[in-house]
Amino acid sequence: MADNSTLAGEKWFEYTDETGDGNINNPDNYVLANGNGNSQPPCPTGDEERCAVQAQPQTGDTDHPNLSTIVDTKLRKQQ
Repeated sequence: MADNSTLAGEKWFEYTDETGDGNINNPDNYVLANGNGNSQPPCPTGDEERCAVQAQPQTGDTDHPNLSTIVDTKLRKQQ
């Protein structure tokens, strides 16, 4: 059974591939969704690539996610 409990302080982070390396496991490729991370970004319908994750911010770097704390993932059609 999956644990869907919410940890304190999760934010939404949009996958942007900021670094250009295409690595979904690189926290530098994410930005706070909608400027503050309080709501999920609009993700075009699809299931081909990562659009956003809900996770706790990194300690000392609240602009990027701690990818080991992901509680939700949204996907989109490949662009």
